[in-house]
Amino acid sequence: MLVAVIYCSHLQAQEIKRAVTDNVTVYFNGGLIEKHLTVNLKKGDNTLILEGNSPMLWERSVQFEANDDFMLTDFNIVSAFNTDLSSYEESLSPKDRIQYKKLNDTIARLKDDLKVAKDYQSVLKKESATLSALKLFSNPQSQDSLAEIKATLDYFRSKMSEITKEEIKNNRKIEQITKSLKEQEHLLAVLKERYSYLDTQTSLRKTQSRIIANIYAEKDIPSALIKYSYVVGNVFWEPSYDVKISSENDDVLFVLKARLTNNSAEDWLDVNLTFAGEEIGNESQVGVLSPNNIKNLANNNLRSNSTVLKSKNIGSVSITEEMEEQEESFAIADRLISNYTAQTSATNGLMGQAYTLGHKHTIKSNGSNKTIALTTNVAKMSYSYIIKPKLSSKAYLQAMVADWQKLGLTDAPAYVYFDNKMSGETLLVPSETQTDTLSLSLGADKRISVNRRVNKTTPKKTSMIGKEVETIVEVSMQIKNNSLREVELDIEDQIPVSDDVNIKIKALDLQAADYDSVSGKLQWKKRLKAGESLNLKIRYSVLYPKDYVLNLD
Repeated sequence: MLVAVIYCSHLQAQEIKRAVTDNVTVYFNGGLIEKHLTVNLKKGDNTLILEGNSPMLWERSVQFEANDDFMLTDFNIVSAFNTDLSSYEESLSPKDRIQYKKLNDTIARLKDDLKVAKDYQSVLKKESATLSALKLFSNPQSQDSLAEIKATLDYFRSKMSEITKEEIKNNRKIEQITKSLKEQEHLLAVLKERYSYLDTQTSLRKTQSRIIANIYAEKDIPSALIKYSYVVGNVFWEPSYDVKISSENDDVLFVLKARLTNNSAEDWLDVNLTFAGEEIGNESQVGVLSPNNIKNLANNNLRSNSTVLKSKNIGSVSITEEMEEQEESFAIADRLISNYTAQTSATNGLMGQAYTLGHKHTIKSNGSNKTIALTTNVAKMSYSYIIKPKLSSKAYLQAMVADWQKLGLTDAPAYVYFDNKMSGETLLVPSETQTDTLSLSLGADKRISVNRRVNKTTPKKTSMIGKEVETIVEVSMQIKNNSLREVELDIEDQIPVSDDVNIKIKALDLQAADYDSVSGKLQWKKRLKAGESLNLKIRYSVLYPKDYVLNLD
């Protein structure tokens, strides 16, 4: 961007105008600002200086809307000092603004009190020094000197004791004020640390971008409407979901939220706000496949530099046993959010969805983040318990959402709430999900009891030569439904597999499991009524050389 500094003396002959911001479209990596203003154009050439634009304006993105009554001949962009700066205090949140003022007032009062106490301490020291320097006796040999000496000494002792006590009392007061002052200064430092970005913001807001536009009109045009737009940096939004599930029905709510950041050094006052699910200026052309020339790397002892892409755990929630449950009820908040998001207009763009809010917003460029609910989608679900006794003695409740593709989900982290309590968090990546059913884990249910035991026979010789031995392994699983309703269970276990030809594994009793011979995985789908128990007992044999040591569990 062309940078120049305009001095006020140069601009006095120019007409400076400030446009009104109408619409802001926030992308993942920038914002599109749309503005308008009305001016009186005279016949011929007109020069307008449009101020109040972000200093992070992208010069090549500036666009003026075409008009048949006049035409834009040219424009350029310069950097100018911004005299319309808000104070540090005005940049704080209302709550912190009160705290900031209170802390500063308290610190000022404590400093005054400390100064008074220290001045008083100085006076007491001077009083003590003056008293000590006095000549107590003028004629100690006179007949009445004994009575005078006694009275004088009593006065001296009393006065010195009084001064000393006052000094001790005042010293304690100084210590107390100093301690309180340090505490208040620490609290102020903590508050300022939360707003440390304001230093950067203040630096940015010292300048602004001014657009100098030259406009030609065929005739005088009163109240000509001029519209223009530009893209600005340091503006972005991050999507996330609140997934809310209730045990009272089979509905699941997907509430899409936007975490908006405006660090453009330009405030948006009462604007129409749109969130676009795409990036500005992303790669627009596909690459070219070069010939894949395969070489024998073994002969050259070379390492492959290829990158291994790790698969993501799509649609499953990461749960920790110690995860703290949030006790706050969201019932009223849910209704308020649903009423608000119902007014959002969602449209499908070429590269993604866009969400236009039903209410106007004021977004200050103060470094703080705002979270705004965009849409609420409702889907039907079913419940199932995932049980893997070999890995855990817990039964994990899963919410299964079919036809989730109709919800128009976007890639985002999601926070799952079950009966108004936070159950866990997950990562929704619809762009990579291949299944028709979305699985959301709600955590472990202690009402489903799971127990697994392994019994092994002593290895026995299988022939007179005795080079091989055989072990019979029996795995017993007991599952009991201690809840008050019927439940559906997906149970998974396994028997070992081996690529060692000397180890032979034979299934003896797999309890009618769905068996994958390649992985050794066993799966059952069962239903248990309230209070009902399920017993599974699988058996297999392992034949192996007697000098082998195997871990059979």
